[in-house]
Amino acid sequence: MSRWEEFRARFRRPAQPVGEVAVVIDGEEPPVQSVVELLGAGFLSVCKLLLVIVLFTCLFWFDRIFIFIDSGQAGVRWGRFTGTEMRTYDEGLHIIWPWDRMYLYVSRLQSLSDTSTIYSQDGLEIRVRANVRFHPTYDTLSRLHKDVGPDYVETLVKPEIQSTLRKVLGNFTPRDIYAKDEEGLIKELQETMARDFNSQYVVLDKFLIEELKLPDDIQRAIQDKLTEEQRVQAYLFILDKEEAERKRRIIEATGIRDFEEISGLPILRWRGLDVTEKLATSDNAKVVIIGTGSDQLPLILNTDSGPSTLPKRPEPTPSPDPIPPDREPATPPLLPDGVEGVP
Repeated sequence: MSRWEEFRARFRRPAQPVGEVAVVIDGEEPPVQSVVELLGAGFLSVCKLLLVIVLFTCLFWFDRIFIFIDSGQAGVRWGRFTGTEMRTYDEGLHIIWPWDRMYLYVSRLQSLSDTSTIYSQDGLEIRVRANVRFHPTYDTLSRLHKDVGPDYVETLVKPEIQSTLRKVLGNFTPRDIYAKDEEGLIKELQETMARDFNSQYVVLDKFLIEELKLPDDIQRAIQDKLTEEQRVQAYLFILDKEEAERKRRIIEATGIRDFEEISGLPILRWRGLDVTEKLATSDNAKVVIIGTGSDQLPLILNTDSGPSTLPKRPEPTPSPDPIPPDREPATPPLLPDGVEGVP
């Protein structure tokens, strides 16, 4: 059997009364197929082609179709044909058209530091670095995106920080700022910013001052003045201390005078008796003779027969016996024999 016959035997179907299609190839009649079968085969081919196109599009535009929103973020969708959608997208996976956009915002608490130059009440320059903590309002995030935009920190938050610093610090002199309580200054700044920054898009959590620097000459002069004030306070404290010591000595002298008037005994004699008593009870006391007059202390003798605790005096070492005169060694002559000295 030829290959054409095998093909005919495999695909031959009974003839349909209506809708038969016959094509002659090389003089032989091909297998007869209905219009429905041909349309079904074409539909499957179209579906396969569409599936390939869809898969290719998904792979090529994967990052623009499948949007992953991480933890601490929120999304606002902008449609090319519908505009900004008034809805806030939560965390997770979202599928959008590739011609749309998904803008992501940080919904967590954020921190912004900004350095500004402020002029005080008397026109001196003050350099301030402030820090503000804030977060966008979740429910109005789509409105924030439409009215302000993704760069809302530079557009909305930072100018408000500078305005608040100028309003508050501009009413003080450098000396007042230097001497003012930090907690009170921060509280005033935070209240002013909360009152002026009445925004439905951003919530301010905390206002902090990281650094406040005055001109070097002014800062040095203020420090010298404060140092002198502290030195004066130290002197006043010393004077108060000495005044209290004077009062204490007056009270002590008054007590001694009253004691002498009542007892008829001088305070020095009383203290001498006290010292003598302590000396008499001492283990190392031997013989103490102070005086026998009527105004002096009595004689104190230690009659304790126990062994003394003082070290004994070393006995002298006896010198060796002297050499008898008859045993003294002869002195050698100064001159040799036969030589006489000069008269």
